[in-house]
Amino acid sequence: MVDRLRTERSYSDAVFELLVHDWCIRVGMRVLEIEPKINGTQKRPDFLVEAGAERFYLECVVSRGISDKEVGPQSLRDQVLRALDNIRSADFMLAVEPIGAPSRPVRLTALVKRVTDWLASLDHAQVEAAEPEDVPLRKEDLNDMVLYLRPIPRRNTRGTETGRATGLVVQGLKATEPWDTIREPLFRKAGRYGTPDLPLVVAINAMEQSFRLEHAVEALYGTEVMRVPRAGSGQPEVHYRPDGVWNGPKGPQCTRLSAVLAVNCLDPWSVPQRDAVFIKNFWASRPVGFGFKVPSIEPKGDSIALNEAGSTLAEIFELPPNWPNVEAKAFGSGSLG
Repeated sequence: MVDRLRTERSYSDAVFELLVHDWCIRVGMRVLEIEPKINGTQKRPDFLVEAGAERFYLECVVSRGISDKEVGPQSLRDQVLRALDNIRSADFMLAVEPIGAPSRPVRLTALVKRVTDWLASLDHAQVEAAEPEDVPLRKEDLNDMVLYLRPIPRRNTRGTETGRATGLVVQGLKATEPWDTIREPLFRKAGRYGTPDLPLVVAINAMEQSFRLEHAVEALYGTEVMRVPRAGSGQPEVHYRPDGVWNGPKGPQCTRLSAVLAVNCLDPWSVPQRDAVFIKNFWASRPVGFGFKVPSIEPKGDSIALNEAGSTLAEIFELPPNWPNVEAKAFGSGSLG
């Protein structure tokens, strides 16, 4: 584990495994074995876990959607975006347009203070009444990365400082959709262990800033489309294209992958601000009956449905919503000077 903490990629992978390990324990599961052996393969998943009367293999993966060469600069860029996402302002959220990536670590504490002071200097009523072209714009030059920031007046959440600070991240044109970034790693994990004797569950941490949990459903079940019937013949219905990990051109596939626990941009400093969803495979060869005490997508009749019952990550990890405060925070491996 110590060796794995020496590089950016291995560090985030190892930290995510530790968080998932703790998560299992906090929801009443037992981690029976680390890297258990599976008959018929030399490859080993991360954990053998017991949930009540059920046992399953649990594998953790961090999805970045980038190459190894890009990991360093991308990690520095993500540290900047996470720092902005954790800024506390009772009046404003942020629209963020990042261009490029830092060539060296950014002084994150100083950046947070500058942006926090700037937001505090703005008048909520004036910003809300301004035309789009007149909304204040702030530019930050950060070691070859450029940030353009605009305030978004809070409405329903005004007067609070909980939740994400970034209301919009403009990423520019991209060749892939957010759900594409997790399909490949999930395909790999689904077939990595042959035919396991227990259900296989993959916990995936999607680090793409524009990724949302609903994208995980589309990655697994297929891109969501709305079919509108002819006038007067019924209500519009949601369908999924056969381009998902579980729902392919020839029908159900990757049935050995029983479920996926999906989170986005999770790290030790942002746990209370993140959400999670546990998605069960409608066609699983080994279905699972347990959950991770978060909202879930489950088979229901001949379709799937959202079960909203569950706890927040702040509740599961027993952390206050604003933990940790800005002054006490250490953002990853970035410079704090």
